[in-house]
Amino acid sequence: MEKRKSVFALAVSVGAVILGSTGVWADNSTGGPNASTPTAATAPSGGNDESATPTVTPVAGLEGLNNHLALLEKQAVVLSVEHNYVDLSDSQGDVVLKIGGVVQEDYRDYFQPNSSYYDYVPIGSTAEPELGASGATTNKSASTFLNRKTRLDLIALFDHLVGFRYQAELGSTGYAIQDAYAFIKADPALQFQAGKFKVPVGLERLQNDTDNLFVERALPTDLVPNRDLGVEATGSPWNGVNYSVALTNGTPDNLTPNNAADQSLTNGRESTGRVYLTPFDSEDSFLKGLGFGLSGSWAWNVNWNSNAYPNYFVTSLGQQQFFAYRTGVSPQGDFYHWSPQGYFSNGPFGLLGEYVQSIQDVGFSKADAVALTHRAWQLAASWVIGGKASFLGAVADKDLDLRKGQWGALEVAVRVHQLTLDPNSFSASAATNLAATNSAQQATAYGAGLNWIFNPHFKLVFDFEQTNFVEGLQVPGTKALTSLLPEDVFTVRAQANF
Repeated sequence: MEKRKSVFALAVSVGAVILGSTGVWADNSTGGPNASTPTAATAPSGGNDESATPTVTPVAGLEGLNNHLALLEKQAVVLSVEHNYVDLSDSQGDVVLKIGGVVQEDYRDYFQPNSSYYDYVPIGSTAEPELGASGATTNKSASTFLNRKTRLDLIALFDHLVGFRYQAELGSTGYAIQDAYAFIKADPALQFQAGKFKVPVGLERLQNDTDNLFVERALPTDLVPNRDLGVEATGSPWNGVNYSVALTNGTPDNLTPNNAADQSLTNGRESTGRVYLTPFDSEDSFLKGLGFGLSGSWAWNVNWNSNAYPNYFVTSLGQQQFFAYRTGVSPQGDFYHWSPQGYFSNGPFGLLGEYVQSIQDVGFSKADAVALTHRAWQLAASWVIGGKASFLGAVADKDLDLRKGQWGALEVAVRVHQLTLDPNSFSASAATNLAATNSAQQATAYGAGLNWIFNPHFKLVFDFEQTNFVEGLQVPGTKALTSLLPEDVFTVRAQANF
Protein backbone atom coordinates (compact mmCIF):
# COMPACT_ATOMS: atom_id res chain seq x y z
CA MET A 1 0.00 0.00 0.00
CA GLU A 2 2.84 2.47 0.94
CA LYS A 3 4.59 1.56 -2.29
CA ARG A 4 1.47 2.34 -4.31
CA LYS A 5 1.11 5.69 -2.49
CA SER A 6 4.74 6.61 -3.26
CA VAL A 7 4.37 5.75 -6.93
CA PHE A 8 1.17 7.81 -7.14
CA ALA A 9 2.80 10.82 -5.49
CA LEU A 10 5.81 10.61 -7.81
CA ALA A 11 3.59 10.48 -10.88
CA VAL A 12 1.61 13.51 -9.75
CA SER A 13 4.80 15.43 -8.97
CA VAL A 14 6.31 14.72 -12.38
CA GLY A 15 3.06 15.77 -14.04
CA ALA A 16 3.07 18.99 -12.03
CA VAL A 17 6.59 19.83 -13.14
CA ILE A 18 5.66 19.30 -16.79
CA LEU A 19 2.47 21.31 -16.54
CA GLY A 20 4.10 23.99 -14.45
CA SER A 21 6.91 24.50 -16.93
CA THR A 22 4.39 25.25 -19.67
CA GLY A 23 2.48 27.71 -17.53
CA VAL A 24 -0.64 25.58 -17.59
CA TRP A 25 -0.55 24.19 -14.00
CA ALA A 26 -1.31 27.45 -12.18
CA ASP A 27 -4.59 29.29 -12.34
CA ASN A 28 -4.24 32.37 -10.16
CA SER A 29 -7.82 33.39 -10.58
CA THR A 30 -8.94 30.76 -8.09
CA GLY A 31 -7.00 32.18 -5.19
CA GLY A 32 -7.16 28.72 -3.68
CA PRO A 33 -4.65 27.30 -1.25
CA ASN A 34 -2.93 25.31 -3.97
CA ALA A 35 -2.52 28.24 -6.38
CA SER A 36 1.10 28.90 -7.39
CA THR A 37 2.71 32.30 -6.80
CA PRO A 38 3.55 34.13 -10.03
CA THR A 39 6.67 36.23 -10.47
CA ALA A 40 6.77 39.63 -12.20
CA ALA A 41 6.51 39.32 -15.96
CA THR A 42 9.55 40.29 -17.97
CA ALA A 43 8.54 42.82 -20.63
CA PRO A 44 9.72 42.45 -24.17
CA SER A 45 12.47 44.79 -25.26
CA GLY A 46 9.91 46.91 -27.06
CA GLY A 47 8.26 47.91 -23.74
CA ASN A 48 5.55 46.61 -21.45
CA ASP A 49 3.09 44.09 -22.89
CA GLU A 50 0.14 43.75 -20.51
CA SER A 51 -1.21 40.79 -22.47
CA ALA A 52 1.95 38.75 -21.90
CA THR A 53 1.36 35.47 -20.07
CA PRO A 54 2.96 35.52 -16.59
CA THR A 55 5.47 32.82 -15.76
CA VAL A 56 4.88 30.49 -12.84
CA THR A 57 7.08 28.80 -10.30
CA PRO A 58 6.13 25.13 -10.16
CA VAL A 59 7.85 24.54 -6.81
CA ALA A 60 5.13 26.27 -4.85
CA GLY A 61 2.49 24.28 -6.71
CA LEU A 62 4.24 21.02 -5.86
CA GLU A 63 4.45 21.96 -2.20
CA GLY A 64 0.73 22.67 -2.15
CA LEU A 65 -0.01 19.43 -3.94
CA ASN A 66 2.16 17.44 -1.56
CA ASN A 67 0.51 19.07 1.43
CA HIS A 68 -2.89 18.23 0.02
CA LEU A 69 -1.79 14.67 -0.74
CA ALA A 70 -0.53 14.27 2.83
CA LEU A 71 -3.89 15.48 4.12
CA LEU A 72 -5.73 13.00 1.91
CA GLU A 73 -3.50 10.19 3.15
CA LYS A 74 -4.39 11.01 6.74
CA GLN A 75 -8.07 10.93 5.87
CA ALA A 76 -7.85 7.83 3.67
CA VAL A 77 -9.32 4.45 4.56
CA VAL A 78 -6.73 1.70 4.16
CA LEU A 79 -8.00 -1.71 3.06
CA SER A 80 -5.82 -4.77 3.65
CA VAL A 81 -6.25 -8.52 3.99
CA GLU A 82 -4.64 -10.70 6.64
CA HIS A 83 -5.16 -14.21 7.94
CA ASN A 84 -8.91 -14.72 8.49
CA TYR A 85 -9.74 -10.99 8.37
CA VAL A 86 -10.30 -8.02 6.09
CA ASP A 87 -8.96 -4.87 7.77
CA LEU A 88 -10.30 -1.34 7.45
CA SER A 89 -8.31 1.42 9.13
CA ASP A 90 -7.19 5.01 8.90
CA SER A 91 -3.68 5.59 7.61
CA GLN A 92 -2.26 5.95 11.12
CA GLY A 93 -3.93 2.80 12.42
CA ASP A 94 -5.70 4.73 15.18
CA VAL A 95 -9.02 3.11 14.26
CA VAL A 96 -9.02 -0.47 12.98
CA LEU A 97 -11.99 -2.68 12.12
CA LYS A 98 -11.33 -6.34 11.38
CA ILE A 99 -14.12 -8.21 9.59
CA GLY A 100 -13.94 -11.98 9.52
CA GLY A 101 -16.28 -14.79 8.68
CA VAL A 102 -16.40 -18.48 7.89
CA VAL A 103 -18.78 -20.84 6.09
CA GLN A 104 -18.25 -24.59 6.47
CA GLU A 105 -20.40 -26.87 4.31
CA ASP A 106 -20.03 -30.62 4.96
CA TYR A 107 -21.09 -33.96 3.62
CA ARG A 108 -20.88 -36.63 6.32
CA ASP A 109 -21.19 -40.30 5.38
CA TYR A 110 -21.47 -43.18 7.89
CA PHE A 111 -20.36 -46.58 6.59
CA GLN A 112 -22.59 -48.58 8.95
CA PRO A 113 -26.41 -48.53 8.74
CA ASN A 114 -28.09 -45.99 10.97
CA SER A 115 -29.64 -48.70 13.19
CA SER A 116 -26.23 -50.18 14.00
CA TYR A 117 -25.20 -47.23 16.12
CA TYR A 118 -28.01 -47.68 18.64
CA ASP A 119 -25.90 -50.42 20.19
CA TYR A 120 -23.53 -47.95 21.79
CA VAL A 121 -25.42 -44.64 21.78
CA PRO A 122 -26.48 -44.18 25.43
CA ILE A 123 -30.24 -44.52 25.81
CA GLY A 124 -32.05 -41.58 27.38
CA SER A 125 -35.33 -41.96 29.24
CA THR A 126 -36.54 -40.02 32.24
CA ALA A 127 -39.06 -42.81 32.96
CA GLU A 128 -36.23 -45.30 33.43
CA PRO A 129 -33.41 -43.55 35.28
CA GLU A 130 -31.03 -46.44 34.78
CA LEU A 131 -31.44 -46.02 31.04
CA GLY A 132 -31.25 -42.27 31.06
CA ALA A 133 -28.91 -39.35 30.98
CA SER A 134 -31.28 -36.38 30.89
CA GLY A 135 -33.61 -37.21 28.03
CA ALA A 136 -34.00 -39.20 24.86
CA THR A 137 -30.75 -39.48 22.93
CA THR A 138 -30.88 -38.51 19.27
CA ASN A 139 -29.01 -40.77 16.89
CA LYS A 140 -27.22 -38.48 14.47
CA SER A 141 -25.70 -41.23 12.37
CA ALA A 142 -27.54 -40.44 9.14
CA SER A 143 -25.42 -39.63 6.09
CA THR A 144 -26.27 -36.09 5.12
CA PHE A 145 -25.24 -32.69 3.87
CA LEU A 146 -25.04 -30.12 6.63
CA ASN A 147 -24.11 -26.54 7.30
CA ARG A 148 -21.51 -27.06 10.03
CA LYS A 149 -20.72 -23.42 10.77
CA THR A 150 -21.64 -19.96 9.53
CA ARG A 151 -20.00 -17.27 11.63
CA LEU A 152 -19.41 -13.53 11.55
CA ASP A 153 -16.44 -12.15 13.48
CA LEU A 154 -15.82 -8.45 14.23
CA ILE A 155 -12.83 -6.95 16.04
CA ALA A 156 -12.45 -3.20 16.62
CA LEU A 157 -9.33 -1.44 17.95
CA PHE A 158 -9.15 2.23 18.93
CA ASP A 159 -5.98 4.27 19.51
CA HIS A 160 -3.89 1.09 19.59
CA LEU A 161 -5.20 0.56 23.11
CA VAL A 162 -8.83 -0.49 23.59
CA GLY A 163 -11.32 -2.50 21.58
CA PHE A 164 -13.83 -5.31 21.47
CA ARG A 165 -14.53 -8.61 19.74
CA TYR A 166 -17.92 -10.01 18.74
CA GLN A 167 -18.33 -13.39 17.03
CA ALA A 168 -21.73 -14.94 16.36
CA GLU A 169 -22.92 -18.27 14.99
CA LEU A 170 -25.55 -17.72 12.30
CA GLY A 171 -25.87 -21.19 10.81
CA SER A 172 -28.25 -24.12 11.05
CA THR A 173 -27.61 -24.55 14.77
CA GLY A 174 -29.29 -21.18 15.34
CA TYR A 175 -28.03 -17.82 16.51
CA ALA A 176 -25.44 -18.07 19.27
CA ILE A 177 -22.88 -15.69 20.71
CA GLN A 178 -19.47 -17.34 20.52
CA ASP A 179 -17.21 -14.50 21.67
CA ALA A 180 -18.15 -11.12 23.12
CA TYR A 181 -15.53 -9.26 25.13
CA ALA A 182 -13.91 -5.87 25.59
CA PHE A 183 -10.14 -5.63 25.85
CA ILE A 184 -7.32 -3.27 26.77
CA LYS A 185 -3.91 -3.74 25.12
CA ALA A 186 -1.82 -1.94 27.71
CA ASP A 187 1.44 -3.55 26.60
CA PRO A 188 2.66 -6.67 24.76
CA ALA A 189 3.17 -8.08 28.24
CA LEU A 190 -0.42 -7.41 29.32
CA GLN A 191 -3.79 -7.55 27.60
CA PHE A 192 -6.84 -7.48 29.80
CA GLN A 193 -10.25 -8.65 28.59
CA ALA A 194 -13.68 -9.12 30.11
CA GLY A 195 -16.68 -10.92 28.65
CA LYS A 196 -17.13 -14.26 26.92
CA PHE A 197 -14.05 -15.97 25.49
CA LYS A 198 -12.28 -19.31 25.11
CA VAL A 199 -11.02 -20.72 28.41
CA PRO A 200 -7.22 -21.24 28.00
CA VAL A 201 -6.88 -24.98 28.69
CA GLY A 202 -6.97 -27.23 25.57
CA LEU A 203 -4.41 -26.59 22.82
CA GLU A 204 -6.60 -27.63 19.88
CA ARG A 205 -9.57 -25.83 21.46
CA LEU A 206 -7.55 -22.59 21.37
CA GLN A 207 -6.76 -23.11 17.68
CA ASN A 208 -9.11 -21.28 15.33
CA ASP A 209 -11.80 -23.50 13.78
CA THR A 210 -10.62 -22.57 10.28
CA ASP A 211 -7.08 -23.78 11.04
CA ASN A 212 -7.81 -27.22 12.53
CA LEU A 213 -6.07 -30.09 10.77
CA PHE A 214 -9.28 -32.19 10.58
CA VAL A 215 -12.89 -31.07 10.17
CA GLU A 216 -13.56 -31.81 13.86
CA ARG A 217 -11.34 -31.50 16.90
CA ALA A 218 -9.97 -34.65 18.53
CA LEU A 219 -11.28 -36.43 21.65
CA PRO A 220 -9.25 -34.39 24.22
CA THR A 221 -11.58 -31.47 23.43
CA ASP A 222 -14.38 -33.46 25.14
CA LEU A 223 -12.53 -33.00 28.44
CA VAL A 224 -11.77 -29.27 28.45
CA PRO A 225 -13.91 -26.14 28.90
CA ASN A 226 -15.06 -24.36 25.76
CA ARG A 227 -16.06 -20.72 26.24
CA ASP A 228 -17.12 -19.00 29.44
CA LEU A 229 -17.85 -15.60 30.97
CA GLY A 230 -15.24 -13.86 33.09
CA VAL A 231 -12.01 -11.87 33.00
CA GLU A 232 -8.60 -12.76 31.60
CA ALA A 233 -5.07 -11.34 31.56
CA THR A 234 -2.76 -12.51 28.82
CA GLY A 235 0.48 -11.41 27.24
CA SER A 236 4.13 -12.02 26.39
CA PRO A 237 6.42 -10.43 28.99
CA TRP A 238 9.56 -11.86 27.37
CA ASN A 239 10.38 -13.15 23.93
CA GLY A 240 9.23 -16.76 23.68
CA VAL A 241 7.09 -16.65 26.84
CA ASN A 242 3.28 -16.42 26.67
CA TYR A 243 0.85 -16.66 29.55
CA SER A 244 -2.89 -16.50 30.28
CA VAL A 245 -4.67 -16.22 33.63
CA ALA A 246 -8.49 -16.26 33.78
CA LEU A 247 -11.27 -16.15 36.36
CA THR A 248 -14.61 -17.39 35.00
CA ASN A 249 -17.98 -18.73 36.12
CA GLY A 250 -17.08 -22.33 35.35
CA THR A 251 -18.86 -24.71 32.94
CA PRO A 252 -19.06 -28.47 32.35
CA ASP A 253 -16.52 -29.87 29.89
CA ASN A 254 -16.99 -29.03 26.22
CA LEU A 255 -19.99 -26.78 26.90
CA THR A 256 -20.51 -23.17 25.86
CA PRO A 257 -23.27 -21.37 27.77
CA ASN A 258 -25.39 -19.48 25.25
CA ASN A 259 -27.48 -16.33 25.48
CA ALA A 260 -30.08 -16.98 28.22
CA ALA A 261 -27.69 -19.47 29.83
CA ASP A 262 -24.81 -16.96 29.73
CA GLN A 263 -24.73 -16.66 33.47
CA SER A 264 -23.03 -18.46 36.29
CA LEU A 265 -23.60 -22.19 35.93
CA THR A 266 -22.16 -22.70 39.39
CA ASN A 267 -22.28 -20.98 42.73
CA GLY A 268 -18.51 -20.93 42.64
CA ARG A 269 -15.84 -19.79 40.20
CA GLU A 270 -13.13 -21.31 38.04
CA SER A 271 -9.53 -20.10 37.86
CA THR A 272 -7.38 -21.07 34.89
CA GLY A 273 -3.71 -20.61 34.07
CA ARG A 274 -1.59 -21.41 31.04
CA VAL A 275 2.09 -20.92 30.17
CA TYR A 276 3.29 -21.59 26.62
CA LEU A 277 6.95 -21.33 25.58
CA THR A 278 8.52 -20.88 22.13
CA PRO A 279 12.19 -20.67 23.17
CA PHE A 280 13.67 -20.85 19.67
CA ASP A 281 11.26 -18.47 17.97
CA SER A 282 13.84 -15.72 17.44
CA GLU A 283 16.60 -18.05 16.23
CA ASP A 284 17.38 -19.48 12.83
CA SER A 285 17.21 -23.01 14.15
CA PHE A 286 15.65 -26.36 13.27
CA LEU A 287 13.58 -25.94 16.44
CA LYS A 288 12.30 -22.48 15.53
CA GLY A 289 8.75 -23.80 15.18
CA LEU A 290 8.72 -25.63 18.54
CA GLY A 291 6.25 -24.58 21.22
CA PHE A 292 5.18 -26.35 24.41
CA GLY A 293 3.31 -25.51 27.56
CA LEU A 294 1.15 -26.49 30.49
CA SER A 295 -2.36 -25.42 31.41
CA GLY A 296 -4.62 -26.14 34.34
CA SER A 297 -7.83 -25.05 36.04
CA TRP A 298 -9.60 -25.32 39.38
CA ALA A 299 -13.33 -24.77 39.93
CA TRP A 300 -14.56 -24.54 43.52
CA ASN A 301 -17.95 -24.55 45.27
CA VAL A 302 -19.40 -26.34 42.25
CA ASN A 303 -23.19 -26.61 42.37
CA TRP A 304 -24.73 -26.79 38.92
CA ASN A 305 -28.00 -24.93 38.48
CA SER A 306 -30.88 -25.84 36.17
CA ASN A 307 -29.11 -24.40 33.11
CA ALA A 308 -26.26 -26.90 33.35
CA TYR A 309 -26.06 -30.47 32.14
CA PRO A 310 -23.92 -33.43 33.20
CA ASN A 311 -20.91 -34.09 31.05
CA TYR A 312 -21.35 -36.23 27.96
CA PHE A 313 -18.81 -37.19 25.35
CA VAL A 314 -19.00 -37.50 21.57
CA THR A 315 -16.87 -39.01 18.84
CA SER A 316 -14.82 -36.60 16.78
CA LEU A 317 -15.67 -36.97 13.11
CA GLY A 318 -19.09 -38.55 13.60
CA GLN A 319 -20.16 -36.35 16.55
CA GLN A 320 -21.95 -39.37 18.07
CA GLN A 321 -22.51 -39.52 21.82
CA PHE A 322 -20.83 -42.58 23.34
CA PHE A 323 -21.02 -41.78 27.06
CA ALA A 324 -23.49 -40.02 29.35
CA TYR A 325 -24.26 -39.96 33.06
CA ARG A 326 -27.51 -41.34 34.45
CA THR A 327 -30.39 -39.06 35.29
CA GLY A 328 -29.79 -37.39 38.66
CA VAL A 329 -25.99 -37.62 38.51
CA SER A 330 -24.21 -34.30 38.91
CA PRO A 331 -20.85 -32.84 40.00
CA GLN A 332 -20.50 -32.82 43.79
CA GLY A 333 -17.10 -31.27 44.42
CA ASP A 334 -14.23 -29.21 43.10
CA PHE A 335 -13.34 -29.61 39.43
CA TYR A 336 -9.76 -29.82 38.10
CA HIS A 337 -8.04 -29.92 34.71
CA TRP A 338 -4.43 -30.12 33.70
CA SER A 339 -2.96 -30.44 30.22
CA PRO A 340 0.63 -30.65 28.92
CA GLN A 341 0.67 -29.69 25.23
CA GLY A 342 2.94 -28.85 22.33
CA TYR A 343 3.25 -28.08 18.63
CA PHE A 344 6.19 -28.28 16.23
CA SER A 345 6.55 -27.25 12.60
CA ASN A 346 9.49 -27.10 10.24
CA GLY A 347 8.87 -26.37 6.58
CA PRO A 348 6.20 -28.79 5.32
CA PHE A 349 6.05 -30.87 8.53
CA GLY A 350 3.72 -30.21 11.45
CA LEU A 351 3.13 -32.14 14.69
CA LEU A 352 0.57 -31.49 17.45
CA GLY A 353 0.22 -33.35 20.73
CA GLU A 354 -1.74 -32.88 23.94
CA TYR A 355 -2.83 -34.80 27.02
CA VAL A 356 -5.77 -33.86 29.26
CA GLN A 357 -7.06 -34.99 32.64
CA SER A 358 -10.50 -33.92 33.90
CA ILE A 359 -10.91 -34.67 37.62
CA GLN A 360 -14.14 -34.28 39.59
CA ASP A 361 -16.30 -35.78 42.32
CA VAL A 362 -19.53 -37.01 40.73
CA GLY A 363 -22.62 -38.68 42.20
CA PHE A 364 -26.27 -38.44 43.20
CA SER A 365 -25.26 -36.52 46.34
CA LYS A 366 -22.12 -35.45 48.20
CA ALA A 367 -22.49 -38.42 50.53
CA ASP A 368 -22.05 -40.99 47.77
CA ALA A 369 -19.90 -38.96 45.34
CA VAL A 370 -17.06 -40.77 43.60
CA ALA A 371 -13.78 -39.13 42.55
CA LEU A 372 -13.47 -39.64 38.77
CA THR A 373 -10.44 -38.97 36.58
CA HIS A 374 -11.12 -39.01 32.85
CA ARG A 375 -8.16 -38.96 30.46
CA ALA A 376 -7.62 -38.16 26.79
CA TRP A 377 -4.69 -37.65 24.44
CA GLN A 378 -3.95 -37.07 20.78
CA LEU A 379 -1.05 -37.04 18.35
CA ALA A 380 -1.57 -35.48 14.91
CA ALA A 381 0.97 -35.03 12.11
CA SER A 382 0.86 -33.34 8.70
CA TRP A 383 2.98 -32.89 5.60
CA VAL A 384 2.28 -30.05 3.16
CA ILE A 385 3.11 -30.56 -0.50
CA GLY A 386 3.72 -27.17 -2.08
CA GLY A 387 3.53 -25.20 1.15
CA LYS A 388 4.40 -24.91 4.81
CA ALA A 389 2.79 -26.28 7.95
CA SER A 390 1.70 -23.89 10.70
CA PHE A 391 -0.40 -23.82 13.86
CA LEU A 392 -2.33 -21.06 12.08
CA GLY A 393 -3.14 -23.42 9.22
CA ALA A 394 -1.13 -24.67 6.25
CA VAL A 395 0.08 -21.98 3.83
CA ALA A 396 0.50 -22.59 0.10
CA ASP A 397 3.71 -21.37 -1.53
CA LYS A 398 1.63 -20.30 -4.54
CA ASP A 399 -2.12 -19.74 -4.51
CA LEU A 400 -4.31 -21.72 -6.87
CA ASP A 401 -4.24 -20.16 -10.34
CA LEU A 402 -4.92 -22.61 -13.15
CA ARG A 403 -3.95 -20.07 -15.80
CA LYS A 404 -0.43 -20.09 -14.39
CA GLY A 405 -0.39 -23.81 -13.70
CA GLN A 406 -0.49 -23.25 -9.94
CA TRP A 407 -2.44 -25.77 -7.86
CA GLY A 408 -2.14 -24.37 -4.36
CA ALA A 409 -1.00 -26.90 -1.73
CA LEU A 410 -1.97 -30.39 -0.57
CA GLU A 411 -1.78 -31.21 3.13
CA VAL A 412 -1.67 -34.89 4.13
CA ALA A 413 -2.83 -35.45 7.72
CA VAL A 414 -2.90 -38.42 10.10
CA ARG A 415 -3.86 -38.67 13.77
CA VAL A 416 -4.58 -41.08 16.60
CA HIS A 417 -6.51 -40.06 19.72
CA GLN A 418 -8.18 -41.71 22.68
CA LEU A 419 -10.55 -40.89 25.55
CA THR A 420 -10.81 -43.17 28.58
CA LEU A 421 -13.52 -42.81 31.22
CA ASP A 422 -12.70 -43.60 34.84
CA PRO A 423 -13.74 -47.24 35.53
CA ASN A 424 -15.49 -46.02 38.68
CA SER A 425 -18.11 -44.43 36.42
CA PHE A 426 -19.46 -47.94 35.87
CA SER A 427 -20.86 -50.44 38.32
CA ALA A 428 -22.87 -53.64 38.18
CA SER A 429 -25.00 -52.25 41.02
CA ALA A 430 -27.92 -50.04 40.03
CA ALA A 431 -27.49 -48.13 43.28
CA THR A 432 -23.92 -47.04 42.55
CA ASN A 433 -23.69 -47.06 38.74
CA LEU A 434 -23.19 -43.53 37.36
CA ALA A 435 -23.14 -44.24 33.61
CA ALA A 436 -26.17 -44.46 31.38
CA THR A 437 -26.84 -47.83 29.78
CA ASN A 438 -24.79 -48.57 26.64
CA SER A 439 -22.13 -46.00 27.53
CA ALA A 440 -18.67 -46.99 26.32
CA GLN A 441 -15.74 -46.68 28.69
CA GLN A 442 -13.15 -45.97 26.03
CA ALA A 443 -13.03 -44.59 22.48
CA THR A 444 -9.93 -44.81 20.28
CA ALA A 445 -9.87 -43.18 16.85
CA TYR A 446 -7.55 -43.38 13.83
CA GLY A 447 -7.91 -40.71 11.17
CA ALA A 448 -6.43 -39.74 7.81
CA GLY A 449 -7.13 -36.66 5.76
CA LEU A 450 -6.24 -34.66 2.67
CA ASN A 451 -6.62 -30.88 2.63
CA TRP A 452 -6.47 -28.98 -0.66
CA ILE A 453 -5.40 -25.41 0.15
CA PHE A 454 -6.50 -23.11 -2.66
CA ASN A 455 -5.37 -19.89 -0.94
CA PRO A 456 -5.60 -18.40 2.57
CA HIS A 457 -9.39 -18.12 2.19
CA PHE A 458 -10.59 -21.41 0.72
CA LYS A 459 -9.87 -25.11 1.15
CA LEU A 460 -11.42 -28.52 0.50
CA VAL A 461 -11.05 -31.18 3.20
CA PHE A 462 -11.41 -34.95 2.82
CA ASP A 463 -11.29 -36.95 6.10
CA PHE A 464 -11.83 -40.58 7.06
CA GLU A 465 -11.80 -41.83 10.64
CA GLN A 466 -12.54 -45.07 12.44
CA THR A 467 -13.45 -45.02 16.14
CA ASN A 468 -13.35 -48.24 18.19
CA PHE A 469 -15.11 -48.64 21.54
CA VAL A 470 -14.56 -50.61 24.74
CA GLU A 471 -17.71 -51.51 26.65
CA GLY A 472 -18.25 -50.18 30.15
CA LEU A 473 -19.61 -52.42 32.90
CA GLN A 474 -23.40 -52.75 32.58
CA VAL A 475 -26.07 -53.27 35.23
CA PRO A 476 -27.60 -56.75 34.83
CA GLY A 477 -31.11 -56.72 33.41
CA THR A 478 -30.67 -53.52 31.41
CA LYS A 479 -30.32 -53.45 27.65
CA ALA A 480 -26.98 -55.11 27.00
CA LEU A 481 -24.66 -54.20 24.17
CA THR A 482 -25.10 -56.78 21.43
CA SER A 483 -22.01 -55.54 19.61
CA LEU A 484 -19.72 -52.55 19.67
CA LEU A 485 -19.36 -51.79 16.00
CA PRO A 486 -16.68 -49.25 15.09
CA GLU A 487 -17.83 -45.88 13.83
CA ASP A 488 -16.51 -45.39 10.29
CA VAL A 489 -17.09 -41.89 8.94
CA PHE A 490 -16.04 -40.08 5.76
CA THR A 491 -16.45 -36.31 5.63
CA VAL A 492 -15.95 -33.73 2.87
CA ARG A 493 -15.86 -30.04 3.71
CA ALA A 494 -15.79 -26.89 1.60
CA GLN A 495 -14.59 -23.98 3.75
CA ALA A 496 -14.50 -20.31 2.83
CA ASN A 497 -13.15 -17.75 5.29
CA PHE A 498 -11.96 -14.17 5.22
